Amino acid sequence: MKASKLYFRELLGLTLVGFAVLVMLGIITCALALLNYLSHDTAQAIAFLKEATTMFLFIIPAIAIGKYINKPSWVHDVDEYRLAMEKKAQ
Repeated sequence: MKASKLYFRELLGLTLVGFAVLVMLGIITCALALLNYLSHDTAQAIAFLKEATTMFLFIIPAIAIGKYINKPSWVHDVDEYRLAMEKKAQ
């Protein structure tokens, strides 16, 4: 495994974290929509639900990236690369 692939995997991990944050914001927005609906402010609740549905769509690429990053062969190659770099540094 080359260093560029290792950095690409790290970049994919950061995008996975970003997508997870957006999904969490969708959950918070959905909770706000529920609170507005229970207080009989349906117009605001609908606006919050529209925002929440767009944020929930980010779970699809997050799942795909998570499966792609955690392939056993790729994890093994990363571990071997890091071990080789540690031996080289000593």
